Amino acid sequence: MSKIIKRYSLLSVILSLNFILFSQNSKAEKVNNINIKNSISIDSFNSENTIKDKQLFFQDIKHNNFIHQEKNFIFAQHNHDHNHNSESDFGEPIHDNQIFSNVLFDQLEYQVNDSQNIFNWDVSGWVGGDYQKLVFKTEGDVSLDDGNGEAELQLLYSKQISPYWDFQAGLRYDQLYGDKGNSRGFAVIGIQGLAPYFFDIDSALFISNQGDISARFKAEYELLLSQKLILQPRIETNLAIQKVEEFDIGSGINNLELGLRLRYEINRQFAPYIGVSWNKLFGNTANFAEKKGESSDDIKFVTGVRLMF
Repeated sequence: MSKIIKRYSLLSVILSLNFILFSQNSKAEKVNNINIKNSISIDSFNSENTIKDKQLFFQDIKHNNFIHQEKNFIFAQHNHDHNHNSESDFGEPIHDNQIFSNVLFDQLEYQVNDSQNIFNWDVSGWVGGDYQKLVFKTEGDVSLDDGNGEAELQLLYSKQISPYWDFQAGLRYDQLYGDKGNSRGFAVIGIQGLAPYFFDIDSALFISNQGDISARFKAEYELLLSQKLILQPRIETNLAIQKVEEFDIGSGINNLELGLRLRYEINRQFAPYIGVSWNKLFGNTANFAEKKGESSDDIKFVTGVRLMF
């Protein structure tokens, strides 16, 4: 009779422990393999254990050592599994720090009017990520008749300050070709981005190595006549605070240029176009041009190609 009672008591204890242990959010197979104090595990407790082992087992139960050890393991295992599952729920990480690059030949064209034949270019490019880029811009023109012209190169650091706008800062270098051959450098700060109604804006402030201050504003818009045929109006104006005679620049508003180009996109990378460009000089800038025998009010017909890589 006493043996039956002992076995019944032992069975009750084991069932109680199993109920406590397996009611937690943990994997049962891991719990069964955990050794408790004195190297006695639940699944290894049987009639083959010595009386001393059984006494130590019941002593641990009496002082709750076994229960505390197993419960602590269960809670720790549950927290580990929960954290692991929470991280895996997000799937693969988003690779948003990749490096990309782009080069755009927005204008690569031949210009002609009554007295001049001119090659003109306007090229920009960048390398970087979504938030920071290294940018270059170059533009200029060269007369195909006498070789006179000018070229400009900008190297800029660009930082995104809002979803559609970048702040830019860097250096600019100007070079005149022909009789004068003058050159000068600038520090540059500017804003470039996409304004409401999809106007591309590029504005900048320049400070030359002589301390001369000037500014420029450009705006473009693309009107889709069809999926392939695109009309692109463009406006550009320059102004200067000081007069700089060696570069034929007067103070105030220097010029206003309006352009209209119609291109046909064979694909996104290659698009030939035709168009017209009107440039009006003002103030001392107009006077400098007229002294050299040049027009201060000029209309040119253009044809060229737009390339993107």
